[in-house]
Formats: sequence, C-alpha cells, structure tokens
Amino acid sequence: MFATEDATGSLAPADTAPPAEPITAAEIVRDRATLDRLVQALEAAPIIAFDTETTATDTLRAELVGLSFAVREGAGWYVPVGHTGVGAEGQLPLNAVLTALRPVLADPARPKVAHNAKYDLEILRRVGVPVAGLTFDTMIAEFLIDPGARLGLKALAKVRLGLDMTAIDAIIGKGKGQITMAEVPVAEAAAYAAADADVTLRLMTVQAPDLDRLGLRRLFDEIEIPLVPVLVDMELAGVKIDTAFLQAMSVRLGERLLDNWHNGQHMLARGHLGIDAAVARMQFHLRSDDGGHQGASVFEHSRGGFIAGGFDGEDTSRFEVSHRFSVISHQFWES
Repeated sequence: MFATEDATGSLAPADTAPPAEPITAAEIVRDRATLDRLVQALEAAPIIAFDTETTATDTLRAELVGLSFAVREGAGWYVPVGHTGVGAEGQLPLNAVLTALRPVLADPARPKVAHNAKYDLEILRRVGVPVAGLTFDTMIAEFLIDPGARLGLKALAKVRLGLDMTAIDAIIGKGKGQITMAEVPVAEAAAYAAADADVTLRLMTVQAPDLDRLGLRRLFDEIEIPLVPVLVDMELAGVKIDTAFLQAMSVRLGERLLDNWHNGQHMLARGHLGIDAAVARMQFHLRSDDGGHQGASVFEHSRGGFIAGGFDGEDTSRFEVSHRFSVISHQFWES
C-alpha cells in the first residue's frame, strides 16, 4: 500500500481496503442475565462446540482466561474469567460462571465437539468441571481422514472452509514482546475465541461425511473418542517414580560407562585389540577377487592410526573398517 499527500499536506493511505468481515459474531458474557441466556442456548442445542483460552500450552501450569461456545454457524459466545487487560473490570466471578456451566458441561447426554479436546478437558477438570459427552474432536477426525494434513485449527479452516482466521501471534505477539491471553483486551479475545468455537462446529459438518465415506466412523466413535478422557485421566494423575532409585541407577551407569571408556582407550594404546592382524585379515579377504588373485594392502602405522595403502592402483575407499580404527585411535591420541 502506498501513501499520497492529502489537501492538508499530510500523508494518507492511497488505497484503504475495507475492514474484513469477522468470521463470527461474538457475544461477550458480562452479566448474570447473559450467562443465563447462554446456559439456555447450550441446553437447547443439538451439539455444543466449546474452547478454552488460557495463559499457557502446558495444561498443568496454564490458568483459565475464558471459555467460548458455539451452537450455530456464524455466532459464538465468550465468557471472560481471567483477563487482566482492557475490559477486565466487567468479568463475572469464576465460581459463578463454573457453577452455571457445570451441569450442562458435565452432562453426558449433551453432545459436545472441540478441537484437540484433551487440552480443554484437562483445563476444565483442573477448575472442577468434568466435561462429559464428547462426541467429536476435529483434530482427531482430520488425522484419520488425512494423516499428512496440518492439524492446527487455523490451517484446517483455510484448507477445509476457505476461511482466514486470526493467528494467535497476531494478538499475543511473539518473542520477548509476547504477552499472555490474560493481557489481551476482552473484546479482541472474544472475537478470536468465539471464532475458534464456531469454526470447530463448521469443521465437524464437513469432516463427519468424510469419516463415513472412508469407513472410519467406527474407529472414530468406538476407539479414538473414548480414549480422550482416558488420556486426560492419565496425564492429570501423572506417573509415580522412585527418584532415589533412579538417581542411584544414574550414578552406577555413569561409573560403568566411564570405566568401559577408559578400558577401551587402554586396550587401544597397548595393542590388545590386535588391530594389525584383524584389519589385515579383513582387507586381505575383501581384496581377493573372483580370479583367485590375492594381494595385501600396505599399512602405515602412525599417530593417526592404521592407514590403508593402495592395491594395484585400485580405490581403497571401500575398506571403511581401517578408517574407523583410525578415527578411534586419533581421538585417543588427541584426548
């Protein structure tokens, strides 16, 4: 885009493109009345698309910042609960939000869809909301349909739906200047989060027929989706380890490795490996040709090791074994 000078003498854009229409109309839940309307909409929906916004990608360290929902294409809800930036003053208390949403989210009779649902389930479980009724995960579905595809929601939105979504870097930045979602203004986070839930719902409508067409529905319904809450349980429970035993084992292994290394160096230095004879025999047999002619290579013993000499002008590069001994010996002498 180029700039031109206007009548006042200041620079103005020569061609300003109209702002792009938002993918999703986002409604921000800031009061109890709006929260009640959201709950009613979720209870009446045939399926609920949901997503969480947090401060980190590690589910065991991330803090919940907001929740987004969609029950129809083109519209979504955003419930801010952990923002600290612009607009944070209008948030409902976290406990009030979770108390209102818990019954519908924990109801296994109410179908739900998410993208990489395992992450969201772990986040919500940590704040006391055990989500039940997961019936579709758009990331898992795409992996079954096309294992080589890029599985990120933004990439799938572009390829599958022709939608250009806002990248996370565009709102939190990257590098030293990166902020967390908690610091993003509520209005900006709402547009981003509501689109995530909305696009997840849209993806499901195009992926579901593909699963049926490819004969993958049973695998998806009976194995992949039921495994998600199992993995959530495992990751949140963790693995108990005997740290004292592992530390002692680490010390023993380190001592053994060090002893073996020293022994190997001493054997090389004293000639206990019989390198001369071993390499000579290998090269003698390898150099024998089908005509019965046999010859021996010439070896030079130096600080660099045993170097294979020429044989009737032939290339000696195939005798890699002598080179390997040379490298080992060189490492010893240079140490």
